[in-house]
Amino acid sequence: MGGFRLLGSLGSALLFGASTPIAKLLLGITDPLLHAGLLYLGSGAGLALVATGGRSLGLGRSEALLRAPDLPWLAAIVLFGGVLGPALLMRGLTLTPASTGALLLNTEGLAACCLARDDAERERAAAAVKIWLLAQIENKRAAPASDIVETASDEPFAPERLAA
Repeated sequence: MGGFRLLGSLGSALLFGASTPIAKLLLGITDPLLHAGLLYLGSGAGLALVATGGRSLGLGRSEALLRAPDLPWLAAIVLFGGVLGPALLMRGLTLTPASTGALLLNTEGLAACCLARDDAERERAAAAVKIWLLAQIENKRAAPASDIVETASDEPFAPERLAA
């Protein structure tokens, strides 16, 4: 079972890392908001398959019950994490290189680490901050000049349009 979890974790990390550059490539074909919606539709379909497969295999789930005081928090999570977040991510990818977008997306995990409550968690958070800073430095050092500013004449925020 441990090997399955390790492979699942590595596969998840691989797919997460590849998702932003692939999303950047697909943005040339679709509208950013439509693209975000399609990503979430695919995610929901995948979760439905996993849930159905788990039930057919007899795997039980233990979850806390949803109570009335949880509803405002749930609404905020859906609004920011399920609607605004993906839409703004796809819009941001139209304005930045995919490598920068992927690094910025990883700051979500970094922010969660920085909410540490004990000494061991603080040490892990400090290590995560150092890794993130080194990744930022490497990204700036390795990025060719043409990758730093990606503009096209059909982008609404292109510098050529602002000067006109």
